[in-house]
Amino acid sequence: MLHKVLHVLAILSGVAAPLISASVSLSASSNSSGIKSESTNQAVALDNEEKRWLSEQGTFTLGVDPSWAPFEFVDDDGKYSGIGSGYIDLTSQRLGVDFKALPGLTWTEVIRKARLGQIDILPTIARTPKREKFLNFTKPYITFPMVIATRKDAAFVDSIAGLEGKRVGVVKGYVSQELIENDHKSVNLVLVKNLSEGLQQLSDGKLDAFVDNLVTITHQIHLLNLSDLKIAAPTQYKFELSMGVRKGLPELIPILNKALQTITARERATIVNSWTAIQVNYGIATSTVLYWAILLIVGALIIVVLVFYWIRFLQKQKRFVQRSEKRLASIIETAPDGIIVIDEKGIVQTFSPAAEDIFGYTNDEVIGKNISMLMPDMMAHEHDSYLERHLRTGESTIIGRGREVEGLRKDGEQFAMELTVGKAEVDGQVTYTGGIRDITERKNIELEQARVLESLSAVIESIDYGVLFLDKNFRSIVCNKAFQDMWGIDPDFVLGNPSMEDYIRYNRYKGFYDVGDEDFETFVEERVAAVEGGNISPTEMTRADGKTFIYQNRLLENGGCMLTYYDITERKKGEEELRDARDLAEEATKAKATFLATMSHEIRTPMGGVIGMVDILQETKLSDDQRQMVNTVKDSAHSLLTIINDILDFSKIEAGKLDLEEIPVSICDVVEGAGEALAVNARNKGITLSVYVDPDIPDAVLGDQVRLRQILFNFGSNAIKFTAEGKVIVRADRLPSSDAENIKIRFQVIDEGIGIPEDAQKNLFQAFSQVEASTTRRFGGTGLGLSICQRLTELMNGTIGVESVSGEGSTFSATISLGVAKEHSIKSDGLDLEGLNVLLVHQRNDMEVLIPRYLERWGARVTSCSDFEQAQSEALQAVARKDIYNVVCLDSDWLLNEQVAFVQSARSDPVLSATRYVIAFQSRSKSDRVDIENTVFVNAAPLRRSEFIRSIAIAAGRASPDVEYDDSEDLPSHAKAPEVGDAEANGQLILLAEDNLTNQDVIRRQLSMLGYAVEIASDGQEAYEMLQSRSYAILLTDCHMPVMDGFQLSENLRTVKGREKGSFPIIAVTASVMREEVDRCFASGMDDYLAKPLEMKKLKAMLQKWMPEPVGIDTDIKVPSESEDVDQEDVVSDADTNGPIDPSALKNVFGDDAETFREILGEFLAPSAANAEEIIAAAKNRSAPEVGAAAHKLKSSSRSVGAIDLAELCQVLEQAGNAADWDVIDEAVPRLPQIMSDVSDYIKAL
Repeated sequence: MLHKVLHVLAILSGVAAPLISASVSLSASSNSSGIKSESTNQAVALDNEEKRWLSEQGTFTLGVDPSWAPFEFVDDDGKYSGIGSGYIDLTSQRLGVDFKALPGLTWTEVIRKARLGQIDILPTIARTPKREKFLNFTKPYITFPMVIATRKDAAFVDSIAGLEGKRVGVVKGYVSQELIENDHKSVNLVLVKNLSEGLQQLSDGKLDAFVDNLVTITHQIHLLNLSDLKIAAPTQYKFELSMGVRKGLPELIPILNKALQTITARERATIVNSWTAIQVNYGIATSTVLYWAILLIVGALIIVVLVFYWIRFLQKQKRFVQRSEKRLASIIETAPDGIIVIDEKGIVQTFSPAAEDIFGYTNDEVIGKNISMLMPDMMAHEHDSYLERHLRTGESTIIGRGREVEGLRKDGEQFAMELTVGKAEVDGQVTYTGGIRDITERKNIELEQARVLESLSAVIESIDYGVLFLDKNFRSIVCNKAFQDMWGIDPDFVLGNPSMEDYIRYNRYKGFYDVGDEDFETFVEERVAAVEGGNISPTEMTRADGKTFIYQNRLLENGGCMLTYYDITERKKGEEELRDARDLAEEATKAKATFLATMSHEIRTPMGGVIGMVDILQETKLSDDQRQMVNTVKDSAHSLLTIINDILDFSKIEAGKLDLEEIPVSICDVVEGAGEALAVNARNKGITLSVYVDPDIPDAVLGDQVRLRQILFNFGSNAIKFTAEGKVIVRADRLPSSDAENIKIRFQVIDEGIGIPEDAQKNLFQAFSQVEASTTRRFGGTGLGLSICQRLTELMNGTIGVESVSGEGSTFSATISLGVAKEHSIKSDGLDLEGLNVLLVHQRNDMEVLIPRYLERWGARVTSCSDFEQAQSEALQAVARKDIYNVVCLDSDWLLNEQVAFVQSARSDPVLSATRYVIAFQSRSKSDRVDIENTVFVNAAPLRRSEFIRSIAIAAGRASPDVEYDDSEDLPSHAKAPEVGDAEANGQLILLAEDNLTNQDVIRRQLSMLGYAVEIASDGQEAYEMLQSRSYAILLTDCHMPVMDGFQLSENLRTVKGREKGSFPIIAVTASVMREEVDRCFASGMDDYLAKPLEMKKLKAMLQKWMPEPVGIDTDIKVPSESEDVDQEDVVSDADTNGPIDPSALKNVFGDDAETFREILGEFLAPSAANAEEIIAAAKNRSAPEVGAAAHKLKSSSRSVGAIDLAELCQVLEQAGNAADWDVIDEAVPRLPQIMSDVSDYIKAL
């Protein structure tokens, strides 16, 4: 407690000072003269070895702080001055050696050169652990307290601990920085360049305190006249100055120590008084005696008052010490680290239990023995030498610091341990305490880490791109060989740990930066700021020598960054070559596309003539053989046209000329439309075709319905082509997606066909490729269809795929993301089925889940069963449990007559008489559709979702039946064409501009059959002249003609007064199907577009669209009378659609010629009756193959004349005959005579 009181008194009085010695003078001394020795002849006791060594040395270089007055500085004349210079002068005189201060260095530069071993001696430097790494130190020869300076108006401070969170200034690189950083991390340390700057900031209020030694602070306060500052408090640190000697001169340390010992106290005082404001005066001044007398009296009084408390304090302290000793013993006993205490001779005094565990010795085995028993021989020798040197010189390089050493266990094993040594002096006896930690495991980890780092370094050195690591000060620490080679860097340059700025300047020197002198400094600043500022994403740069790099910068967690440089010069060169090659390829592709377009046009032109004439020929009276031959010609022509279209599509895709639409599309219409288009071929092969569209797909999406349908139709055509029997399913499913704006749809076609071997699947989507050559011979095709599907799918950003097992079937799929259409006019096909209870009767497992999904999507409840008996039983049970089925739906798995029989049977039960029924049937025949009350028929070949849902709603009474649409009006009529003059008078004369004679004839005949008069021009110029002399309602023009083509003709007509666009229609008729052609047509002023070959229905629809109403009727033109109309209707009345002959089929084949109907149907009777007799006879003879063959012949002819019911029955017999299914044959053959009789009666009635 007494020492605390005295400490407070010392603080209150300023700084504690020796009673005898010093009074502080206010005059600053600035003695620049050398200090002379009191005994210049006083010899330094050097041994012979030291003298010899010293004589071999030359001048020693000194590293001095140029602005650290009064300890050392460089005066205005450039001379080394200060306290340190006085000691150097005396040392030089005593040893007879020369010292030379290196000029022009800052203190930071002095320290850097000292690290590099480029300076011999630092005369005035404090010893720190960091500096011990590159310097050896003499014994301290100057000691001053380190103090805290504050402003006089600052709050009371008694230690550095009281400055927590305060701004405390220290000079950068001084020992005060290291001490405070290590021991007082809560202090806000501010680094300044020098002492004067720090004290000035303290005076200006930028700092709260400043820490340095008493001498320099006092000197600078007086020198700068900072009267507002004071010495506020001492610190726990002493400011001890030694001479620091580079590691390469260990012999110099004992020589300097001996020289410093020869300097007397008076000489030391003279040096200090020469450079400081603190002067040492021997003797006691009167004022000082008076001052201290008063102080001693006051102190004595205080001591008397405190004696009593002091005695009590000692008693408490004794008890405290006893408790502390017990606690210390407990700590030693339980400490996890080993604790060993030795005396000055190295004899072990204490050996803790943890030390016993570490070394394997017991306490008794070690106490009283020398500590060297716990060390390997080499370390024991070093320990003895160090202890001797410490006791002799006071050197304490390991006291208070941890280090790693080798230990020796009892079993002789050497191990790594961490040793921390502390020194204590009690009652004049010195002891050393060592803390021991076994770090064997840690060293093993470090060794492994070192191996990893070594491997990493090897990897960094081996990689072929440049890597540069910069530390937190952005100086180079790793620079691999690739980086050096890339930039032509000298390895010696790298050894200096250059900064980023150094590298930039070096590279400019090498000529890599083409930057002028006036811009280079700005260039350097920007580049350095970019690297230090943060991450740099990969960036391309080109050097002045033409080399191209990609570089990037990544900041590291522990500070610093990593830069990587990739030389892409060769890659850029390759890219340039690829661009050139691409340009050539694009030119070639463009030439190919032009060639294919031309070829397409040239082939389509004659092909149009063939198909047109075939269409016309089909409208004439033909025998069966002739009609068969005409159909073969037509099918062959269309097949050739399909091949041309495939080749052209493929060419357009390759050339990047295929544009996709993005308009509102109904996926349901696309998929079901494709299914209906495929249904005819499926029926002809006896294949069951099903269609399913996921009801979760929105009503409208954005896409290209033509191309989507093309993909599905190609998949479906292949499936039917390669499936001999079984089923084909066309379906579209919505896949999960988190994007509300876009949905993912998977289109699939699943078949039970021949399948595809696994090794052949990889080539399926290659152009002009099929599974094997025999496929082409057997099934035909170009091998382009799937390749086109793949390209179309990829253009829609989708994926295409196939899963197949040879002999079992295939699944082709295209998965495409399509945007949801927000605005559209597509109607939903859903109706309100909420609350309906539906019983679904079906046999096909694949539809067990799909069909109920339709019903459940719109609110119905669905129960399924697999046969009629089970269905009737379930329906009766539902009535019993009062959960009546509103609708019973029969799937198309049974024959229509079987379905009808079940409904009639069920309705005969009074309990089920009111139940509503829906019958889904495969046949298109209407004759068997018996009018049954509460029963709705829906066509399932294939089943359309909208029709199915509507049929359920109609059966349940939630929708009204629609009148069936009769499409007979869409068929070509056979009205007689008027004369040219009459057509002109009526405003309906057509002008055709066409240079090809065949096409002229075909189109003339088609127009004549449609009832239109036409005049023909052989080129555009002739057409232009004809238009000047006669009035035409419509111009049909080819695009490519001699003299003047169709484009020029249209442009000329649109510029003639009175012929503005819209005054009369111009319709292009051309074989080209390229998008550019269509755009060019509209750009030239044409109104519409027809592609060759012309189809009658499309031509008729186009003329109906653009032909103006007639302005008058010529009385000479024969118009059919009412009686004639009625007579013709009698032949093919739509009211007879339920009869044995379907009039729409007749019109499709023969047009509206009643006489032709009678002749053809009359010729049908005899051979069909003979075929029927063959079937009946084969059945009696139990020859199933003959039944199938005869039924096949009758089926084809029956379908040709529109005897649909007869054809459907023959199809059943054909399939049953081929399968030898006698149950079906026996059931169907008895129905044949009656249907034949109905057909015969119908024909005879004509």
